[in-house]
Amino acid sequence: MHHVLFKFLSRHLDSLLFFMVIFCYPVKTNAQWDLVYQINPAATLHGLSFINDSVGFTTVNVVVNDNVQFYQLNMVLKTQDFGVSWDTIYFEIDNCPCPNDSLYYFSDIYFLDELIGWVCASNTDRIWKTSNGGISWSIIDSGLSELVGGPTQSSDFSTIVFHDANFGVVQNGNGGLHSMVTWDGGLSWVLLDEYNCWDISMVDWCNLGMVDGGTIKNFSDCNYDSQLFPTSQDATSRHGNCIEYWNEESYICGATGLFGASNFGSVVKTIDGGLTHYILDFLWASDALDIEFYDEQLGYLSIIPHNPTNPDVMLKTLDGGVTWYSQVIEQNESGFPSLSRIRCPTFDVAYGISNHEIYRTLNGGGPLGNVYTSVRQQYEPTSELTIFPNPAPEVCKVLIEGINSGEIVLFQIYDITGRLVQQKQEKYSPPMIIDVSELKMGQYYITLQIGDNRQTKGLQKL
Repeated sequence: MHHVLFKFLSRHLDSLLFFMVIFCYPVKTNAQWDLVYQINPAATLHGLSFINDSVGFTTVNVVVNDNVQFYQLNMVLKTQDFGVSWDTIYFEIDNCPCPNDSLYYFSDIYFLDELIGWVCASNTDRIWKTSNGGISWSIIDSGLSELVGGPTQSSDFSTIVFHDANFGVVQNGNGGLHSMVTWDGGLSWVLLDEYNCWDISMVDWCNLGMVDGGTIKNFSDCNYDSQLFPTSQDATSRHGNCIEYWNEESYICGATGLFGASNFGSVVKTIDGGLTHYILDFLWASDALDIEFYDEQLGYLSIIPHNPTNPDVMLKTLDGGVTWYSQVIEQNESGFPSLSRIRCPTFDVAYGISNHEIYRTLNGGGPLGNVYTSVRQQYEPTSELTIFPNPAPEVCKVLIEGINSGEIVLFQIYDITGRLVQQKQEKYSPPMIIDVSELKMGQYYITLQIGDNRQTKGLQKL
């Protein structure tokens, strides 16, 4: 394979030289997560799979458009030295006569061991499989186009995951129109719309958890069930992006909510099947990208802060997602990365990819840094927070329906970046007066906490 690749690159050296330059970075000591590998900005990383602490695989996509030729190069890369160096073990050229046509690209990869692996692709319904560690690959037509009436209905395979050599799932991107399962190692695929989701977490072939935006789905002991995704106490809409599922009673999700005109990131955990939830909102962040656990206690969460100078892009938990610690991650040339996929093959070793970089920790990444603690809430709100006037010039009044006078209330005001700018704690006597005269004009968030009940509302300061 390496000989074939050498001949290909030799014939196309002039056009690919700029695109294919890959940089290897030395490990730094001032970060818990180190940038160990970087590709040229013209290329993009998509999938990530590790079979142990040092051996892993990723997929790279390069578009060549130099007004003379237009095509896409898809590659599978392998590392055997903890992500420091990567060898190309497979590549394909997707030719196209014009730049406006749709090209497929390798969107995800999953290796069961050093020999057996699969690749799925966007903009096609094909699956690639290897049984010899990537030396050769067979291309399998999933049959999705024929089942649903045309390629436009099956154009975005985004994630592939297997439990063993036989059972696996491939799902459409963005929640997907259709997802498919296989019971024969990927040789044949069956349409199963119950698996449509943003993300899937597999315990075994009969126990799976899925998050589909506003819905949590699960197969527990092969029985299908679904429920609405939990919303915050203040009725702010929350939609799940990623999930780690252990059983019907215990799972955790990364989520995105909308607060006024701004998104926020969130993490939601339950240990009683959804009757109550541990909810932690990051008002200073816009999204939760990926969540990955080594076991039921140790896990990582990738988020995107509103402010690109905020380094809290990677969080770690040691208690199953109740308490999170920010981690020091090395900056790339553009600043702090947004890690789209995280993999933690061992207790100490974990990896993450952004569009162009691969990051790694060899010591579990901490925990160090800021501490964020979830608040346990009932599924249904027990009180209602009202702020008036809103927008507020000098002072605002706070009224809380559903609680008694004399209960201890903690108020905290955060600015748009998530910085705490004001707080007070006192016994509730309606209505409470909050002095906002010292705040600058702009958008803020008022958080109310009474015992385990926590609510947040937006405040506009005039």
